[in-house]
Amino acid sequence: MSTLLSSAIDLFVVNYLSTKRPSYTDWILGRLGDVRPGRPLRGNSLLATVGDVAVTSITATCLQGWANRLAASDLTADTVDGYRRAVVTFWRWMAKWPELPITADVVGVISWPETVPISETPPRAVSDEAVEAMLNTPMTMRDQAMLRFLLFTGVRSNEAATLTISRLHLRERYAQVHGKGGKRRNVVFDPLTAQVVECFLSEHRPDAPHDEVFLADSGAPITPSGIRQMVQRVAERAGVTELVSPHRLRHWWATKALAAGASPAFVQDQMGHADFNTTRRYARFTPSLLQKQYDAAFGAGYDAPVVSPGLFEEPTLRSRRRRTAADYHNLAQLRGIAWQGPLPRNVVSKTSWACADGHEWAATYSSIQQGTGCPSCAGVARKTADDYHALAAERRLFWVGPEPRNVHESTGWLCRECHHEWETAYATLREGSGCPQCVTRALALTEADYRGLAETKLVAWLGPLPLNTQTPTRWLCLVCDHEWEISYNGLRGCPACAVRRRRRGPDEYHALAARNGYRWLGPLTRSVEEKTWWECQNGHRWETDYLSVNGCPDCRRARTLPELAQVRGEATLPAPTRHTPEDYHALAVARGFVWLGPEVANVRTPTGWRCDRGHVWQASFGNVRMGMRTGTGCPTCARQRRRFGEEMYHALATERGFVWHGPMPQNSHGKSEWACGRGHRWLTTYKNVREGKGCPTCAGRK
Repeated sequence: MSTLLSSAIDLFVVNYLSTKRPSYTDWILGRLGDVRPGRPLRGNSLLATVGDVAVTSITATCLQGWANRLAASDLTADTVDGYRRAVVTFWRWMAKWPELPITADVVGVISWPETVPISETPPRAVSDEAVEAMLNTPMTMRDQAMLRFLLFTGVRSNEAATLTISRLHLRERYAQVHGKGGKRRNVVFDPLTAQVVECFLSEHRPDAPHDEVFLADSGAPITPSGIRQMVQRVAERAGVTELVSPHRLRHWWATKALAAGASPAFVQDQMGHADFNTTRRYARFTPSLLQKQYDAAFGAGYDAPVVSPGLFEEPTLRSRRRRTAADYHNLAQLRGIAWQGPLPRNVVSKTSWACADGHEWAATYSSIQQGTGCPSCAGVARKTADDYHALAAERRLFWVGPEPRNVHESTGWLCRECHHEWETAYATLREGSGCPQCVTRALALTEADYRGLAETKLVAWLGPLPLNTQTPTRWLCLVCDHEWEISYNGLRGCPACAVRRRRRGPDEYHALAARNGYRWLGPLTRSVEEKTWWECQNGHRWETDYLSVNGCPDCRRARTLPELAQVRGEATLPAPTRHTPEDYHALAVARGFVWLGPEVANVRTPTGWRCDRGHVWQASFGNVRMGMRTGTGCPTCARQRRRFGEEMYHALATERGFVWHGPMPQNSHGKSEWACGRGHRWLTTYKNVREGKGCPTCAGRK
C-alpha cells in the first residue's frame, strides 16, 4: 500500500523534526503542511495544493506546477525560496528513509524563481492617500495614539507593544524603545503625536498595574498581533483597499523622511537598522526628486569646495582609487562631523575625526561611510586609565591594572576597607557589584537562613554551619531522601530528582511508546514534564507528558475491567484494597506527621493529620501520599514559608535601599520587580541583589 503524503509528513515530524528547534519545525511544516492536531493548514503549502495523495504519484511535473503557482502569487522571491528549501529537505529525507518508496530526487529538476537580494528589493510602503484616509477615520483615542505613534516614529509593532510609560518622554518628544537583539534606541516624534498620546494617557488609558503605554481591551499589555489587528481594522473602516500592516507604515515613514531630505544616518538610527544598506533601500527616488536634491546641494549660489572630478565617479566594489582629502572632507560634512587628518594610505586605514561636541576618535573612511559615528556620544568608546581610576574611586576601591583591551576583560582591583585584591571586569563593577570579601562578611548567614532556604527547595539542612556561603554543607531531599553536600549559593534542588526530570531523547520516547504498544508522535519537549502527542493501536491520539503515560484515555473509558486486565497481561484486575490504620501511621512517619484519625472508608476520604509544629489539618490518604512526590504537606507551614520568604525579600530591599514590588517567585532564581530610590524599576533575582548588583539604569546599562 502506498504511503500518503500526510503520513510521510507525520514520519518526517517524528523521525527528523523532533530533534530540531520548535521554531524550525513550525517553519518547515507551514510550507509542507502541518499535520499536527489543532494546527491550521496553510493554503500555499504542498499538502493543500496537491492533496493527500500517495507520495509515489507526486511527479516532477506536479511539483513544477506548485512552484509556478507560488511564483505567480504575491509572495516575495525570498518567501518562495523558503518553500523550495522546505520541500528539498523533505524529499531528500524521504529518499533515505527505508519505509518510503522514494528512489529519485524529483525536486532537482524543478525550475524555481531566482531570489532577489534584499538590498535590491524595493520596500512596500502604504500610499499617502491611504495614510490620510486612515488618519481621518473616526476611532478610539487609544487607536489614534497607537496609529500616530507607529506612523510618525517608524517603530516596529513589537517595539510599540513593549514601550513603557517610564521610557516615554512627551515633553522632550522622544521615547526609548527595545529593538531587535535587545538593543535600545531613542526615537523622536512630532508635537501633535505627543499631544495625542498625552491625551490618551491622562484621560482615556484605564488604570492597570502594567507600565506599558498601550493596553488591550482586557487591560493587559497589547501584543504585536493586537496592534496589527488594530491597523487592519482602521484601514478597513477608511475604505483602504491596498494591503496595510504596521511594517508597511514603518516603510512609509522611512520613505517620506528620506524623500524630504532627512540624513540617511538619522533615518538609520531612528529605524534601528544595523546595516546601512538596509536604509539605502528607501532612498530610491524618482528622477525629479533626484534632480531636486542635487539642485539643493549644488545649485546656483552654493559655495561648494573645489573637489576632484573623480569624486563623482561611479563607485564599484573593485574600485581601488585612493581617496583624496576632498573626499574625506565631503564625507565628514555629510555625517555632520569634521575630518582632522592625516590622509591615510587607503580607506581601511584609520585617521582622526571630531564630532560637534569636541570628541576625537580614530576610524576608517569605510566605517564612517557605513554609518558609524562618535563612540563617545554613543557610549561605546574605549575606557582609558582615568575611567578605571574614576570608577574605582566611586566604588571605594583602588584600580591596580593592567589596562585591559575592553570593558568585558578582567583587571585587578583592591578594596580600601579590607585590602582584598581580586579581578573582575569594568562592566561587571559598573553594574553595581563590589568587593566580594566585604559582601560575604556583610551577608553572613545564620542557621535560620539555611533552614529558610531549605524550605523553599523542599529539602532539609543537616549542617554544620559553614564559614561562608561558598563552603559546602549537607542537605537532605524530603521527596526521595537523597543526601548530598553543596554550598548555600550552589543549592538548586535535589540532584537525584533533577536526573529523574531530565530531558529525554527521541529514542527514549519511542522506547516508552513501544513498551506500551502505541506510537509517539512528538514534538520533542524541553523537559519530561511538558506534554507531547501519542497514538494508540486504535488510532486514538492524546497529549500527556513523559512521566504520566499510562495508556490511551479513550480506550480506557471504552473497555471493561476484565478487558483492561487482558490488555495489561493480568489474569484478573485486582480490586482496590482498603488501607489499615497501620498504613496510615506508616505514611505519617514517612512524612514526619502524626495521623490523628478517624479510620475512613477509602483513600479519598479526608482524615486528621498533625505536623511536627503542631498544626492540624484534614487531608485524604491519597493527597498525603502524593505530597511525597510533589513536596506538599501541611498548608499552615506552606503559608508561613511564603510569608517568611516575602519578609526576606523586603529585608534585603531595605538593606540595599530598594523597594521590592513582587510577585513572590517560585524559587530564588525566579525574577521579581525591584525599584531604586530614584524610581527606576527592573526585574532581577534575589540572588543578584544579595550579591551586590543594583539598579541597571543608575549603573548606565539602560
